[in-house]
Parts: sequence; C-alpha cells; structure tokens
Amino acid sequence: LAIKQRRRKENGDVGVLDEQAVRLAALIDAQFLAECGWDTAGQVLAPPPDHPRLGWTPPVGPARAAASVAGCVAGCVAGCVVPGCSRPWGSHGLCRAHRSRQVLRGISVDEFAADPARRALARFGPCLVTACPRDRLGGRVAYCEPHQRRWTHDRRADPGLDVGSWRRTTSPVVVTGQVNLAGMPPLITAQVLYGLQQRTRSGAHTRVQMLRTVVEDLRHTQADSVHATALPPGAGRQKRTMLTALARHAALALSDPETEKIKDVWELAVFGLAGRLNFTAISQSWLRAAAKQWTLDEL
Repeated sequence: LAIKQRRRKENGDVGVLDEQAVRLAALIDAQFLAECGWDTAGQVLAPPPDHPRLGWTPPVGPARAAASVAGCVAGCVAGCVVPGCSRPWGSHGLCRAHRSRQVLRGISVDEFAADPARRALARFGPCLVTACPRDRLGGRVAYCEPHQRRWTHDRRADPGLDVGSWRRTTSPVVVTGQVNLAGMPPLITAQVLYGLQQRTRSGAHTRVQMLRTVVEDLRHTQADSVHATALPPGAGRQKRTMLTALARHAALALSDPETEKIKDVWELAVFGLAGRLNFTAISQSWLRAAAKQWTLDEL
C-alpha cells in the first residue's frame, strides 16, 4: 500500500494522520488486497464479480457494451494500433490523429497501421483531474474528453468555479465493479481498505456500488479521514451505515485501553468484550471520572 506524506497548510495534524495511515496499512493483509483486486499503482479496487463477499453483477445487453467501453477508456490500457503509438485508441482502434489521416488517405486500418511510414505519436500526458487515470484530449487541453465536457458544463454554470478545487473533487468516470481511490488522503485509503478487510472477514457483504458512492462523497467533501460527519448533508442511511462500519473498524485498530479510557463512550472490543459503554449520562465531571476509573479497574 503506497502511503505518501501529505502537507496541507490548513491541517496542523497531518503528521498524526499520516502515522495512523501507516499503522493501518501495516494491518492490511496482502492476500486480501490480491483477492479484492487492489491496484496499488492506480489506487483502484476491482474485486472479481464472483467474490463471495464483494461480488457484483456484470451488466448485460447494451449496458454491458457501454460498461466495457467505459472500462477500457478509464484504464487507458489499449493504445493505438499503429506500432509504438502511445495515444489511446478511439474509432477503429486508431487514435484521433491517426484515424483522421487514415480516413484522408482512404485506406483500411490494417494497411494504414502496417505502413512503415506511419509515425508513432507520444501521449499528451495525464488528465489533470486528480482521480482520472486517462490521458488528456490534446496537447493544449488539460483534461480527457469526458472531463473536458464536464469542466465546460460546470464552468458555464459557475463562472467563479475554482479550478484547483474542481480538479481535486471531481469524480472519475464510473467503471462498473471498481472503486477509485486515486488522489484520496492516505488515511482514508487505509481506513477504507482495512475496514473492508475486517467487514469481509466478519462475513459481511459489501456492495461495490455503495462503497464507490461513499468514497466519492468523501472526495467531494475533501475529508481527511473516515468519520461520522464526513458525508454531505442528506446522505442516505445505507451510506452512513457503511461509513460508520468502516470508521469503527479503523478506530478499533488504532485504539488501546490507554486511549479508550479518556473517551466518554468506550468501545468494549478494545478491552476484549462486546458492545459499548456510555458515560455521558453522568453530568458531573468528577463523578464521571470516578465511574470510569472504577469500571476500568473492574475490566
């Protein structure tokens, strides 16, 4: 799991958050990451459809064709059929530039690609949307084709739109069966993966589609960690239930009796028991402290 140090002026506790991310990352089993299709380089979770706890139903008919195209474009793994050309393919397996030249010459794609005079073209570079794995549409264009359209639409709707914030919070193109964590804070990535591991080991089923929407909500709110208030107002009950479960698993992994005893609500799993213990009903601070100490001694 790649953990990179983040330094944000607005967050004085970034060192603490990074330390927590490293501690959680060390608890994530490499076998689990392999089983759930985790791509470290691309920061994408892609479990197989037949996974017993993370499985998903592949689309059928026209939806399947659309998902297949989206997946190929999103991954940028298929290049132009002209040997050595690094630009992603479009119509008939050719990049946009080579396709226009092939049409102009009026020859078949195979003839065009086999012509030794065809010059391989260098890629334009990555789309500047943080979560997008694809290449830019052109040398003077900052984004891939879908994000260029989205930027044009959003800027028309809000002329004062901050480009930096838009690039950080804009979602990648949805790919069926995948959850894209690219550009997320290291702690959120570690919390999601560790929480998912613990949910899976406990026998719980996780809908990949729901997990993806939770991650995108965290991206849009620019949260630094998974916690109860990280989702935007109006988020549904299912989203909050999943977020709470992920956060609880991560919190338990980072807790011990010494840190837990300071809180007013204890997770008894830290002490090897089930359930929670809530001291907030005791209004007097001295009496609450005494009750905690007595309980701690009993535990």
